[in-house]
Amino acid sequence: MLSLSFLLALQLPVAEPVLVRDALVSTAPGSPTPNVRIPGLAVTSGGTLLLFAEGRIGAVDPGGEHPIALVMVRSTDGGESWSAPTLIASDPAFDFANPTPVVDRHTGVIWLGYDRFPDRCGSNADCNTPGNDPADSNSVQTVWVRASHDDGATLGEPVLLPKPVRTDDGIWWRSAAVGPGSGIQLDQQRDPSRNGRLVIPGRRIGSRSMDGAGEGGEPFVFISDDHGVTWQLGGVTAGAGANEPEIVELADGRLLMDARQNVGRHRWRWWSDDGGATWGKPLPGDIAITPVDASVVRIADGRLAFTGPTGPGRHNLGLWLSDDGGVSFRLAGIVADGHAAYSVVQPMPDGDLAVVYEATPASTIRFVRVQLRD
Repeated sequence: MLSLSFLLALQLPVAEPVLVRDALVSTAPGSPTPNVRIPGLAVTSGGTLLLFAEGRIGAVDPGGEHPIALVMVRSTDGGESWSAPTLIASDPAFDFANPTPVVDRHTGVIWLGYDRFPDRCGSNADCNTPGNDPADSNSVQTVWVRASHDDGATLGEPVLLPKPVRTDDGIWWRSAAVGPGSGIQLDQQRDPSRNGRLVIPGRRIGSRSMDGAGEGGEPFVFISDDHGVTWQLGGVTAGAGANEPEIVELADGRLLMDARQNVGRHRWRWWSDDGGATWGKPLPGDIAITPVDASVVRIADGRLAFTGPTGPGRHNLGLWLSDDGGVSFRLAGIVADGHAAYSVVQPMPDGDLAVVYEATPASTIRFVRVQLRD
């Protein structure tokens, strides 16, 4: 059985979250999945909360001994109650990973981006075999999207996203893992032609030779300008190794990419002036944080909200705020005590923040509702 736990917290600072419920899901017969990790979160145009996660039999990352499934739970009352988890992707030959939803507020459609890895391709290796064929969806890592036209009640058939063999920077692509966390839709003031663009962040592993081993890691984006009918490769960042990026549109129309560092104690940030087609030079973030997937969104007053563990290590989930477009952040408070690894934050229709985070190393994802004080 797969156990997901959700908690509710009312204001900052939070002393003691209140348990809402435990939810259980049954997987395929003979394949129990006691572990759950890697949350993705969307708040739909209708206000429904959709929480996606990896259902794991073992505790290892994609490519390990056991296949990984994707599960989803829904809340139609602002997180007060949740549906029983639904198994949305499962195949004993594959690992499904890194759920990254994005909501099209023009059409109401929710797009779920995710990765698919051949099972047992090597733990956390992204199946970056030298000389692989990115179009081979059976033996290499691939990226897919699925659409929901009914507020997450059902998901359509998966569609394979394009992954290049080689790009103009001379890199041969080995993998293109998305998210995890969430994507965004642009509301451009600089260029109205980009209004409605869907953006899903990802991270490339590549090689400078056709037969070389995969190395490094550079954040990039997939974009769609036709409401998800087709998807193209956007800009790839340069200058710093990073992974598991998040993206946010600033009040002035620029985009900010914030990504987990490969080494060191600070994250990396890039800005884009053209809707993600290109990215500027990297700047080190001012938040000292352990390497982990974090999250950033723009809230109603134009500020940015960032979630991640304050430490030590992956403990004590904090909320930071920025009023200068992500150049600097200040710690506003502790959202939850104890273990706190991967997290996702999204604004809710009433102005509160929906936060989900890993509250144990492998078995519990919690939901926290945060009300910002004036």
